[in-house]
Amino acid sequence: MSQTVPSSTPVITGFGCISPLGAGVAAQIEAMREDRVGLGPYVEMEQADQVAEEGIRGGECTSLSGLPIYERAARGLARAVHEAITDAGINPDAPPCPPDRISAVFGTSLHGMNAAGAWLRESSTHVFEWFQAGHVMEHALRGLPVGGARVTCSSACASAFSSLGHARSLLEAGDADIVLCGGYDPVSEYAVAGFHSLRVVTMDRLRPFAADRMGMQVSEGYAVFVLERAADAKQRGKQARAMIAGIGESSDCHHLTQPHPEGKGAASAMADALNDADLDASSIGLAVAHATGTRDNDAAEAKALQQVFGKQAPQVVALKSRLGHTLGAAGALEAGIARACLDAGCLPTTASVTPEEVGEPVQLATGSPPELETPIPHLLSSSLGFGGANVGLIQSTPNHKAQFDQDKGDPSTKMHHPVAITGIGVVLPGVVCAGVPTENQLWETGTIASSDLKTNLPRAKTRRLSPLTRMALKATDLALQSAGIDPTEQPGLDAPAQQRPACLLATANGSPSYAIDYYKPLVEQGYKSANPLLFAEGVPNAPAAHISMFYQLHGPSQSIIGTHTSGLDAIALAINRIASGRWNIAIVCIAEEDHPLVREVVAEFGQIASDAPAHEGAITLVLQRASCTKNNLAILSDPSLLSQNDPGEILTKRFSQGDLKTNICPSDLRVDQQLRSAGHHPLAHGPWFALGSGLALLHAMNQPSLEKTSIVATCPSGLLSSLIISSPDAP
Repeated sequence: MSQTVPSSTPVITGFGCISPLGAGVAAQIEAMREDRVGLGPYVEMEQADQVAEEGIRGGECTSLSGLPIYERAARGLARAVHEAITDAGINPDAPPCPPDRISAVFGTSLHGMNAAGAWLRESSTHVFEWFQAGHVMEHALRGLPVGGARVTCSSACASAFSSLGHARSLLEAGDADIVLCGGYDPVSEYAVAGFHSLRVVTMDRLRPFAADRMGMQVSEGYAVFVLERAADAKQRGKQARAMIAGIGESSDCHHLTQPHPEGKGAASAMADALNDADLDASSIGLAVAHATGTRDNDAAEAKALQQVFGKQAPQVVALKSRLGHTLGAAGALEAGIARACLDAGCLPTTASVTPEEVGEPVQLATGSPPELETPIPHLLSSSLGFGGANVGLIQSTPNHKAQFDQDKGDPSTKMHHPVAITGIGVVLPGVVCAGVPTENQLWETGTIASSDLKTNLPRAKTRRLSPLTRMALKATDLALQSAGIDPTEQPGLDAPAQQRPACLLATANGSPSYAIDYYKPLVEQGYKSANPLLFAEGVPNAPAAHISMFYQLHGPSQSIIGTHTSGLDAIALAINRIASGRWNIAIVCIAEEDHPLVREVVAEFGQIASDAPAHEGAITLVLQRASCTKNNLAILSDPSLLSQNDPGEILTKRFSQGDLKTNICPSDLRVDQQLRSAGHHPLAHGPWFALGSGLALLHAMNQPSLEKTSIVATCPSGLLSSLIISSPDAP
C-alpha cells in the first residue's frame, strides 16, 4: 500500500455485532477460538415448535430472548449500533462533528416483517410502528446524534455491502463526516418458510462447498460499521480497524433466485473490487465467501473465484457454516468477524466440512481455527443476493503512518460532473407516457389498469409479477425510449464498472399485495403453506432485480425502501455516484402500489385522511452525466439528506426565504396542515408516499419555463430530503 493515500479514503473505526455465536465482537472471537457453531433448533421464532418438529434448524441471537418478536429487528440493530459507536470512541453527548454531518445507511432483506405477522395475529395496528425499514432505523437510532441521511437499501443477501457503497459515496461527496452502515435481519417465519418453500433449506448441518452439501439454514444477525475519512479519524486520534480499499458491484441479469451458473456476475464484482483497490489478485490473503451451502450458489461462486484468482487462489472461509445465513446482515457480519479474528491473531475457519469432503476447487480453511502465523493485510469478502446482486469488498490493514494527499479524494477539491435527467417514463392513474405529462394528468387518483402495463417483454415472463414490478417495468420501458437508450446495446459484465448502468428502485411500501397474500396463509395454515412465487416476487428488491434483468443493466441493482423520502433519497444517492465519476448512468424508478390495508394503517397514524383516495404508479428517470448526452431535460444538483425533529418547522423557514421556489407534495397530513397554517402553499396532499418527490419533480418540469426549484420530501419520522432542479440552459 502506498505511503500516501487520498484523505477521503474510508476507514472502519468501529464495529458492533450480534450473531448466533453471541453478542459483541469479543464473543465472536471467543466462539471462533472455541470452534463453536451457533446453529440449532429455533426457539424464539414464530411457529418455532412446528418448524422444530420437522427438523428445520437455524440461528437465533439468544441475547435478544424475551423481546416482543416485532421489536427484535430494531432492538438488535440498536445494540449493534451502540457497540460500534463505543468502539469508534464516539460520545453521543459530545460527537466529534455536528449531528447533521453524521449519517446512517443500513441494508436489510425484510426489515421489520415480524410486525406484519403480529398484526395478522393481533389485528392491532400499533405493531406497525416497528414494521417499515424507516421505523426500524428510527427506533435503533433514538437518542443518538444522527442528523444526516437515514437510508435503508435492500439487495437481498447483498444488502449490507450495498450500504457500504452508499456510505463511501456520502463521505466522498463531502455530505457526511461519519456514516453508520451495515445490515440486519431478525429471525422470522416469513424468511424460514420462504426459503423452505424454495427447497434450499437443509435439515442436516450447513456444509458450504462440500460435495454432498444439501442447502442453507436461515439465521439472524446485526452488524454495524462506523465509517469515516482516514484523515478525519487520524485528526481525532482514532486508529482504524481497517481501510475500505475497494468495492465492486454488479448484477447478473440472469434469474431472480438463481445465480449465473458460471459465476460471471460474482467474478465481475470481485474483479471490480480489486481494480478499485489497485491490487493484484495475488495480494489477497483470505477470501470470505458468500457460500450459502446450496448446490447452485456454491458451484457458481467457486467458478467465480477461479476466474478471478486462477492458480493464485487464497484460502477461503465460509462463515455461514457457523452463523447460518443472516440475510441482509451477512456481508457486514462475516467481513467484520473475519477482520476481528485476524486482528486477534486467529484464522477463521469453516465448520462441519473436512478437506476430504470439499467438492469444489477452492482452498477451504477448515478445522479448529489456528493461530495466525503471518499477517493478512488484504481480505476479500463477497455477498451475492436474490436477483443477481453481487458486491465484493476489500478490507486492508490501515497504514497508520500514511501521509494524506489532499488533492486525491478530498471532497473540497473533487471535480464533480453535472447530472442530467435524460429520459422520463410515467405510469400514473391519469396517464401512461414517455416524457412529462400535463398538469391535470399528474394529479389524478385511482389505480392502474392492467391493460396499461403492456410492454414488449415476453408475457410468459411478466404475467406473474407483482403489480409494483409491472408498473416499474412499464415506466422504465418508457423512460429508456424517452432517453433513446436501446436495452440490447447496454454494456455487459466485461465493461468497466462505471459504464454499466445502475438501477435503484425507490418505494416506501413495497409490494403489499404479494406480501400479504404470501403471509396470511402462512399464519393461518402454517409455514408449509408458503408460496415460493409470492415469497420471491414480494421481497423489497424484486422490482429492481427485474428491471436489471429485463433491460440488461449490469451495474448495481437495489431498492431504497421504507420511508416517504425514499424517492428523493434514491435520486440523491445516484447523483452522488454520477457526479463523482463512479457511475455514468443510473435508472431510478420510484414506485408505489395501492392497498387498502396501507391506507387504513397510515390513516390511523394520522398521516392521511381516513377517506383518502387510492393512488399508485411509477415514475422512472434516466440520470446521466450531462456531458455525455445532448438529450438533457433538466439538471439536478445539491442533494441534501437530513433527519430533523420537526421537518415542518424547517420547511416553513425554507418557504419563507423566498429566494428559491420550493415544491413539496406532502404525504403526511400534519406537515401539509402546518405549512398551510403558516400561509405557505405546498402542492396537493395525498397518499403519494415515495411517489410525492417524483410528482414534485414533474410539476416543476411542467411549467412554461423551468425555474430553479428546490424539490423537498419529508417523512413523519423527521426525515427531510431535498435537491435542486434547473433548466439545462440555466447558467
